[in-house]
Amino acid sequence: MIYSQKHGTIYPQGDGLMERIELDSKVSAVTVYADRAMVTRTAKAELDVGDAEVVVSGLPAALDEYSFRVGGSGIAIIKVMSVELAREYRGAPPDKERTRVWKAIQKTEDEKRVLETEQAFLADKITFLRKTAKAGHDDLSKTLARKRINVDEGKKIIDFFFSGIDKLNKQVEKNHLKLRELDEKLDKLRREWEKLESPRLMEGKSAVVRAEVSRGGAFDMELTYVVYGAGWESGYDIRMDTEANKLQLDYRAGVVQQTGEDWEGVTLRLSTANPGLGANPPELSPAYVDFFYPVVSAGVPAAVPKAEKEAEGVEELDEFAGEVQAVAGDVVPEPAAAEVAKSEVTGEGPSVTYVVPGSPSIPSDGNPHIVAISEEEFDGAIDYVLVPEYAESAYIRAKATNESELVLLPGATNVYRDDDFVGRGVLELVNPGAEFECYLGADERI
Repeated sequence: MIYSQKHGTIYPQGDGLMERIELDSKVSAVTVYADRAMVTRTAKAELDVGDAEVVVSGLPAALDEYSFRVGGSGIAIIKVMSVELAREYRGAPPDKERTRVWKAIQKTEDEKRVLETEQAFLADKITFLRKTAKAGHDDLSKTLARKRINVDEGKKIIDFFFSGIDKLNKQVEKNHLKLRELDEKLDKLRREWEKLESPRLMEGKSAVVRAEVSRGGAFDMELTYVVYGAGWESGYDIRMDTEANKLQLDYRAGVVQQTGEDWEGVTLRLSTANPGLGANPPELSPAYVDFFYPVVSAGVPAAVPKAEKEAEGVEELDEFAGEVQAVAGDVVPEPAAAEVAKSEVTGEGPSVTYVVPGSPSIPSDGNPHIVAISEEEFDGAIDYVLVPEYAESAYIRAKATNESELVLLPGATNVYRDDDFVGRGVLELVNPGAEFECYLGADERI
């Protein structure tokens, strides 16, 4: 049962003095910004003429109350008189779910401890073999010289040590990968456990909408609000076809949210607008510049001719003016150009909005969920970069021009040369029509 708390009084919903219409709602659209999201929920209602009180439950506790808006359309004609947000409590998570997660954590921790113990034992064996091989090196040379064993037998002894060390190293690397997987699994389980333990899971909000209905009928109600704990980042897969000189760029986004509500089958938009900057520009404080007046030391200085004194004064003023200009240059930097991320692309304003194809689902689990934005192909050119002071090899560099209408935001890249994965890098912000570059690893032939 869901309870509501308003004005310090707790009472069951639906059992109050006023008749209420309780609606089921679902998240239908979400616009994600860098550090928050704007959520749209929809609910269908059948309204009769007269006063109506509509209750929509299941809203997240962390929504920004000042951003809450009610709208909609339908056959019914309504006038919204007031909107009230109330706290609600949904009860503790079932013990069965808590037990499942806790046992999974214990099992994963046990597996990790076993692997860590094995890693320590393998490290001791590798150390022993290396020390033994090193200590027996001189004895083996003397034994071969005195022909107590032949070369084939000596080779078998050497192979015994090296093959043993190689086998142990491979097992260590294999265990290392397993440990990494277990760490990721543990991290996910612990976040799930924190959600089950968190009191925010038991707390939410409901909206009470009071309206005057002048014509009855069906009405599709829309609730919009801002929630924090959500954001997105750009990411890219860059593939260079060295034979065709084509650079393929797969533009994607990692969407993360932990708002307390799942977004299932929604219309997802990704915006480059930055609400965190606020609507108003920062205010400048006044800065004052004055001449420097040196402190005269005690004692009687020697007389200085008037002309020489005036010349020195002019020279000091010139020097000080230069100093003031230099200091001012250090303290007040040159105006920085606006980031291209806020340039107009669709013609609808200074920010860019990407509508993700399909109806993706983003659960509230704090994990990044990858969605596709676009795939582009550009003509590429290859040259080489040498840094002889630090490396002997030449590094392959690919250059291309952003011929699309997309603003490529800064983000991590996975770089491929033909079918080979080269490594990870970072793509800086690229404006439409601007040239960009990425490195494809070292060419050891040069």
